[in-house]
Amino acid sequence: MGKNLHILHIPRTYPSVVNPIGGIFFKEQAEAVAENKDVKIGVLSIIQNALFSVIFIKQIQWLCRTINIRKDNVNLLQRYVFTIPMPYRLKLNYRCFIGIQLFKKYLKVYGKPDLLHLQTYEMGWLASKIKRKYNIPYIVTEHSSNLYHNMPGWLEHMVSNTYHESEANIAVSEGFKEKLAERFGSSFIFIPNIVDVDYFRISKDIKQTTVYQFLHVGNCVPVKQQTILIDAFYKAFKGKLDVKLIIGGDGPELLRLKRQSYELGMSNQIEFTGALTKDEVRKYMQNSDAFVLSSKLETFGIVLIEAMACGLPCVSTLALGPESIINDSKLGELCENNTTSLSEAMIKVYKGTYDKNLIREYVVSKFSRKAVGDRILSVYNNINH
Repeated sequence: MGKNLHILHIPRTYPSVVNPIGGIFFKEQAEAVAENKDVKIGVLSIIQNALFSVIFIKQIQWLCRTINIRKDNVNLLQRYVFTIPMPYRLKLNYRCFIGIQLFKKYLKVYGKPDLLHLQTYEMGWLASKIKRKYNIPYIVTEHSSNLYHNMPGWLEHMVSNTYHESEANIAVSEGFKEKLAERFGSSFIFIPNIVDVDYFRISKDIKQTTVYQFLHVGNCVPVKQQTILIDAFYKAFKGKLDVKLIIGGDGPELLRLKRQSYELGMSNQIEFTGALTKDEVRKYMQNSDAFVLSSKLETFGIVLIEAMACGLPCVSTLALGPESIINDSKLGELCENNTTSLSEAMIKVYKGTYDKNLIREYVVSKFSRKAVGDRILSVYNNINH
């Protein structure tokens, strides 16, 4: 395609006044590529919320409004719609209908793009319609953990067609790439998500306590397997009061996890923080000694690279995504998905010596905005070559 590419990103969602952090990964990718001034980046964003929700009442002024924002070489056209409960298939059709109307407006304002970049399969119907009517090819970056599960036949067919019609398919981890290729019979390449290495960084402050602190951050839901984490920590460090586990996050499992900790007699070594803000996550990372993830499945594992950007060695269960991140013993340890293996890995990291700067440099070289943006740009440039 050469220079002066015009790329239109079509994400499943995007940060908005209704939800400032929704779709933040998609925004980071668009902005990363937009740093190359030879590329014109547009974003077509549909923000949906339930008609009778609290959000609707608070944000009614945005009903059916279209917002046009130009900032940092990214042209954002964003439409706010509020919906009634409807079957998922109808919801996708409705989003496609709105998307076509919004795309026509985009053409009038910014002109015809050279390529569409979908963020997740859910915009597949829209991309297919635009491709057929306007002869604009598309690529897909897949993030959705929904694809680890079964889905209705019509949806499986739609997703498969979306990948087959795409010029290139991207997955955010090596393990996820292999699963998608096996399930849908299309080839995928691995390009990871981005970490903000300017925000997540090694603290210059000297740690004030001698207590060794493991940190875990994640929603308290079954797939995160914090029950295994608590059992593993108990097995490894019961009675060692100079070792502590911080569990940050909220969710339906939180009360059960607190009860488990209490019944094991670990209340003085395990702390539950509840939900954390982004600033609080960074502060905990900068004041911890290691990060631990106990998930059953992860499409990527963004908290791992955020922690590593802060210089922390990491422990993680084999969950498909983390295997693309912790690929050297200098960075931490991977382990089997059980209590004993996780316990042994935590002990190994606790006894080990790690170079914080080396860990951070690895993240900057692989997962920074520039590193990921350059890889995405190379995909754009290879289309039709």
